[in-house]
Amino acid sequence: MKILYVNKVSPRLGGGAELRLKEIGRRLVKKGHQIYVISGKTESGLPDTEEIDGIKIYYIKTIPSFLFKFKKLSFYLSRYFFYLLSFWKIFEVSNKNNVDMIIDNISPSPSAAYFVGKIKGVPVIAIVHEYFGIKWFKLKDPITGFLGFFSEFFIKFAKFEKIITVSQFTKDCF
Repeated sequence: MKILYVNKVSPRLGGGAELRLKEIGRRLVKKGHQIYVISGKTESGLPDTEEIDGIKIYYIKTIPSFLFKFKKLSFYLSRYFFYLLSFWKIFEVSNKNNVDMIIDNISPSPSAAYFVGKIKGVPVIAIVHEYFGIKWFKLKDPITGFLGFFSEFFIKFAKFEKIITVSQFTKDCF
């Protein structure tokens, strides 16, 4: 099976969602599946493409390289712009590799994977890592709060093939 993961941060860099993607992807490759990942260039020096443990990773340039000198600014901008700039890369990579499934690793917001899947007739699975409801605005910065809060509405009403959650609490919320 050919599986395309969409995740805003490279599986070689990030936190729990990225480690989970890398470990599951590595195991799927060992079982004979082809795994592709689209991530944003969220640090300077990331290549356009690379392969880690058999996982082919495509990076999207989301901000000019000089902005990485400003750690906090580049941290947020590179992630927010990923959501705006990912549509065409998801479409391109899914076409090029004739993928059987797209998995959107949602943290905090979905990418354009859902729309690409609907256009191409490819099933899209959502992996949801958290649910905060109105608490998004207390726990996060205003932009992340807005994205997270309204993303939860989208996830509830979109017709994903499946929704995978990482906890029973999050499952109960959807």
